[in-house]
Amino acid sequence: MSRVTCCGCSLLCDDIIVKSDGLYIDEVIGACLKGKERFDQITSKNRLLNPLIRENG
Repeated sequence: MSRVTCCGCSLLCDDIIVKSDGLYIDEVIGACLKGKERFDQITSKNRLLNPLIRENG
């Protein structure tokens, strides 16, 4: 369990608790919906891992 600062918006809330097993985030406590979704994006299987490059566009 760690206390973290949320980067979900410009408010930078600093009273968020993240429970993790060391590899994956199990639970986010004290974050708004926008902040929680931001943490979920980190471990999403749909996350972009490489930049998209537009060719001939």
